[in-house]
Amino acid sequence: MIPEQQQAAVPAVVYSAPAAGAVVPYAAAGVPAVQSVLLPDGRVVTGYAMAAAPDAPAPAVVERRGIDPTAQKMAAGGVLAVGLGVGGSFLLDALAAAETGLGLLLGCMVVGGVLARGRGGRGGGGGSIRVDVQVNPTITTAATAKVQR
Repeated sequence: MIPEQQQAAVPAVVYSAPAAGAVVPYAAAGVPAVQSVLLPDGRVVTGYAMAAAPDAPAPAVVERRGIDPTAQKMAAGGVLAVGLGVGGSFLLDALAAAETGLGLLLGCMVVGGVLARGRGGRGGGGGSIRVDVQVNPTITTAATAKVQR
């Protein structure tokens, strides 16, 4: 389906364009006058004359309304209670995690000790190995050294 072409809208009001140079947005402020100043060393400086900056307005006076010290102390106490509650929960979580880790470590050590001792004394020496080493303290020279087999 091909949509119908719409007619161009005609504006309700038509304004004529102003002549060139008739409308200047900053004309109200005016262009500052050019000024030349003779310096003590004989140089001439030319530039725009600048108006003095207006004085800063006086700061506004703010009327302080006092807040009841009891209300301030109650608010501080509430913030302190919330902080202690959050911090205490972090502390208890850390202690629970540490106790869990220490409990697992103790369980591993007990299991390792049971495995190292063998099966409760049954089966002879429990898997231990005995090594005997004999050292001959005789010192020989290189010429008289013999290989013994």
